[in-house]
Amino acid sequence: RSHILRDQFVKEIIMSKKVSLMLPQKLEVLDRVRKEPPGTPLRELARRLNIKKLMLADLIANKQKLHDTAATLVKGDAGLHKKRKREGKDPEVDHALLMWFQRASIKGLPLNGPILKAKAESLACNLSRSDFFATDEWFSCWKVCHNIVYKRIHGELKTADLEGTDYWSKTKLQELLSSYNTEDIYNMDEMGLYYCATPDGSMVFRKTVLSGSKKAMDRITLLVCANMNGSNRRKLLVIGKSQRPRRMKGVDPATLPVTYKSNKTAWMTGAIFEDWLTQWDKELVRKGHTILVLVDNALVHPSISMLKNICLQMIHRNLKHYYREELRKRIIDAIISSTQATVVEVARHITLLDAIGMAAKAWDSLKPATISNCFCKAGF
Repeated sequence: RSHILRDQFVKEIIMSKKVSLMLPQKLEVLDRVRKEPPGTPLRELARRLNIKKLMLADLIANKQKLHDTAATLVKGDAGLHKKRKREGKDPEVDHALLMWFQRASIKGLPLNGPILKAKAESLACNLSRSDFFATDEWFSCWKVCHNIVYKRIHGELKTADLEGTDYWSKTKLQELLSSYNTEDIYNMDEMGLYYCATPDGSMVFRKTVLSGSKKAMDRITLLVCANMNGSNRRKLLVIGKSQRPRRMKGVDPATLPVTYKSNKTAWMTGAIFEDWLTQWDKELVRKGHTILVLVDNALVHPSISMLKNICLQMIHRNLKHYYREELRKRIIDAIISSTQATVVEVARHITLLDAIGMAAKAWDSLKPATISNCFCKAGF
């Protein structure tokens, strides 16, 4: 009975004059050919299977390649249901990235677009493909080809109250800016950084069920400050919870690439803000230089009347982007070097000292043009 049903299945898919077979159907035809008596002429096989002789000859000639392709695809993969194998601009890189993606997915490594594109270029370099570049167009085609989508574990919604901003930017802001050169206009702000946090989503095969893990809540606060044309950026101020972190035992704070402060909550306080700004003002007094510093009117930003060379006016995602890049590189390297490591285990071992080093490197990686564009986008 199963033999009759199989014959009916094969006949149904080849009745039309012009037919294109999907991979499972091609494998079914090859399986029927294998069960035919040895030495059966190709013309007779084609007649029995009701398939064109040239199509059957092509399937038999590419039998091994078809089986190899099927072996690399998982159940539910869109590649199993494609009638033609469409290859990208560099099939070897495409295949190498797919194999790496499958291994990384098994280990639970959250993978997003930037990670996969960076890995593709790394694999291309290993394959001596110096002309390969992972463009957005190539990456989109690669995802469609292998039925890979991005699924978010959970997200956040950020809103901002912009009432009165337009009036202030067109009147008082322009009046302030006209009194200073672009290199003397600074913007300062703080940001919270969960330095062990992994991406909140991952590229997965479409039918894969994505499960998350408990989020790492190790947090520090970064104070960032740069001038309008991006030519000068202040050393990062990092605020942690411990005055003497265990992982920084024996490390001289003066040798750190950042200025480190601490309090019980790892938040910015009025005292830390005032001390940081006062030290900078003393430095400017010695140099005989006057600047304008723009900050928001948060409670931790008190008005400081004793400043001599700093005009304080109350009113950054790029840094976080570069930090995440450094974190991704570290996680990927650790996953590759250890067959047993998982993303959660690697992230758990990111120390405060590691975070300080990566944050400082991310801050240095910001291009002056990027900083300048941020000012322009904000209406400065």
